[in-house]
Amino acid sequence: MRPLYPSSSFFTFLKAAGLTIALLAFACPAVGQQVTISLSSGLAPLGGNANLDVSLTTSGGAQPAILQWTMTYPAADVSGVSVAASPNTTAAGKTVSCSNNIGQTVCIVFGSNNLISAGSIATATFTMASAAPDTIAAVEVPAVVAANAPSNWIPGSGAGGTISIIQPIVPTLSSLSCTPTSVTAPGTAACTVALSSAAAASGFSVSLSSANSSVAVPATLAVAAGAPSAGFTATIAAVSVAQTATLTASAAGISRTFSLNIVAPLWSISGTISPAASAAGATVTLSGAGSATTTADASGNYTFSGLVNGAYTVTPGKSGYTFTPASAAVTVSGAAQAGINF
Repeated sequence: MRPLYPSSSFFTFLKAAGLTIALLAFACPAVGQQVTISLSSGLAPLGGNANLDVSLTTSGGAQPAILQWTMTYPAADVSGVSVAASPNTTAAGKTVSCSNNIGQTVCIVFGSNNLISAGSIATATFTMASAAPDTIAAVEVPAVVAANAPSNWIPGSGAGGTISIIQPIVPTLSSLSCTPTSVTAPGTAACTVALSSAAAASGFSVSLSSANSSVAVPATLAVAAGAPSAGFTATIAAVSVAQTATLTASAAGISRTFSLNIVAPLWSISGTISPAASAAGATVTLSGAGSATTTADASGNYTFSGLVNGAYTVTPGKSGYTFTPASAAVTVSGAAQAGINF
């Protein structure tokens, strides 16, 4: 960075401070001398403070008695700046005074005729805006002006620092799951929505939907502040055939789905063929909504199990025998059918 000549604000500071430096002498630079104002870096959360050390280094025998530097920074990230003199500066009988403008702070160190020693000269406290948009705020030092006790101008340069802004972690929708994965209707399933991280202080709202009218879910689900997940109940109505329900959770443009298997309830048809002595070993055939064959036991009893709702026909048979009735029509509708006798 090229050396800068004293700015008008520098003279304004001097006048306000009641200093009597011969301004014409500033036209004569201290040959071969150099001062550098450097900033450290810091870390702060939204609305918090970052303390940056302001330090002075000299070369070529420079012995500054007055310093001025300018700090620039993103106005959207920084809501305020305050600067306090370091023990090194106050020990020299100096005062630090600063002027703030949008995105800029100008500071001057002035006071007694004592020299300002190299090292820490001040601490600049930067207050982050509560809605700072960036993760890094660069603080530049574009202008440095210095003078020695004889009022000769000393060329100056600046080295900036950075403030790392701790942005809150914004959770995203991670997964949707239900237990059990298969439900015999009617019934319920316990479902869970999980986030990538804990919900913020304002909580996290998730929209829910079901692509199957037989499965009902809440319209929305609220994940409490600080919680990584939340649960809800999927309610399954009675169905006559097995099917699948696709459940969907959506938030902030992200959707997660889960396929819930709905199992139709299984029923039975049973009865007795008499007399038992003749019925034992008779073949009983089932047709219609399902087909199966079974054999009557020694007591003449038979059972067809694992049946879905529907219309069936039961037909007994045994060589050399006739049956009354010859067959029976049976309708299964949400309940087992017993007493289908021959």
